[in-house]
Amino acid sequence: MKTIDQFREEIDTTDNKILDLLSERMKIVKKIAIQKKKTNLSIFDKKRDELVKKRWFLKAESLDLENKQIQSILEEILEMSKETQRRITK
Repeated sequence: MKTIDQFREEIDTTDNKILDLLSERMKIVKKIAIQKKKTNLSIFDKKRDELVKKRWFLKAESLDLENKQIQSILEEILEMSKETQRRITK
């Protein structure tokens, strides 16, 4: 049987993976921002925003995750993405 410290090590490893994935996402967001700047596209795309949310909620449901908490996390990630794009497209 694993100890609490071993479980915590697993959490730390998982947290690092989450941060790595967020970093990867932001790198892609920066590339998108550069394209948007070149083509004069708006930072916010309502249709894309709704599509992302729908995909997240469906996936979260399939993983038995709470929709309210997932929504909160997703809103933060989307805001982080928009802010990154704002800085690049100024």
